[in-house]
Amino acid sequence: MKTKKTTVISHETREEMSVRVYRAAQTEQVFGWCEQCAQTSPLLTPEEASALAGLSVRDVYRVVEAGEIHFKEAPEGRVFVCLDSIGMRVET
Repeated sequence: MKTKKTTVISHETREEMSVRVYRAAQTEQVFGWCEQCAQTSPLLTPEEASALAGLSVRDVYRVVEAGEIHFKEAPEGRVFVCLDSIGMRVET
């Protein structure tokens, strides 16, 4: 009777992500009035918001459309996301 020998190899990884909310001095921090928060708030690009919230950029646009996070649209069509509303969404 032959015995079958099996070797199991497992590998565990740990991933950490650090996001700095305020940009480096060479770029300008954008602030704007958020109608929903009724206060001036830092505004982020969808790319920055996706990194902070752990979502894809496409998902950021989805939650903006759904009204789950606040946004402001610039006259030229660029979208900026309210930092305070991202914080509320990440906490819940």
